[in-house]
Amino acid sequence: GAGLRLEPPRRCGGLGGVPHRFGGRGRGRGTIATRARPERPLLLFTLCYATFALPILALAMHAPATVVGASAFATGLCVVLGESVWEGALLHAIPDDLISRMAAYDWLGSAALVPLGLAVWGPLAAWLGTVATLGLGAAIVLAASVALFAVPDIRHFEGGR
Repeated sequence: GAGLRLEPPRRCGGLGGVPHRFGGRGRGRGTIATRARPERPLLLFTLCYATFALPILALAMHAPATVVGASAFATGLCVVLGESVWEGALLHAIPDDLISRMAAYDWLGSAALVPLGLAVWGPLAAWLGTVATLGLGAAIVLAASVALFAVPDIRHFEGGR
């Protein structure tokens, strides 16, 4: 009968370790992130999230697994740094009596469109092809980052250091 067939990483192009590369050594990365004191935290946050395009582009270009893993690891570093900086900026800019509500809206905004994305990207990949869909995903990440860079309040926000 039909069942789930798991392939060892070597038969999957060596990509089985990519999620591990993204995770990397969390404690070491977290230590680096807690020591960051950027003058422009939202600018750094936006730059960090632009790196999500790196592993997507590496996959689209059929890069070797080591390149995909390295790009995923670099993105993981940036995500930890970006999240730390983002949370610090929220704590600095939002009054104490509103921080809980703001954090809830932040999380809702971050997670609300995930089901839609999961429903859309599969059929889109079937229609456009995997490489084109990955390229589109990377383009969307980069376009969103450029749009955020264009906002003066993001470029000039000074966080508490």
